Amino acid sequence: MSRSKKSRSAVTATARDVKSLSDAAFFRAFDALIDAGNPGLKKAAWSHAGARWERERLSLSNPRYWATFDLVTVTKPGWSLLVSKEFWRSGDDRDLIRNARWSKPLKGKRADILTWFKAEEKALR
Repeated sequence: MSRSKKSRSAVTATARDVKSLSDAAFFRAFDALIDAGNPGLKKAAWSHAGARWERERLSLSNPRYWATFDLVTVTKPGWSLLVSKEFWRSGDDRDLIRNARWSKPLKGKRADILTWFKAEEKALR
């Protein structure tokens, strides 16, 4: 699957070198890879850039707040990575209360995962 111009320009305009699985550059590259492989997040599972991607969205709400959790697992032979994005909003006006994002290798070496993301980020430029 070819990479879209939109994804390529988004990474070029905002990304710096990916240095860790927790820095802003990693999450920009991660988002650009999702956009290139699954525009509009229409699929729950897809393959892109030689990796298998699976996305789950969990949500909860009550009259005072609501929360959404996006969980994405990226898998290649030898490693698997879980990425979580959390968004908490107030119930009435939907103002953002808190957001958090993190990633955790589930299998394999962190260095191998980081090397792959660095290479894919450069390919999107």
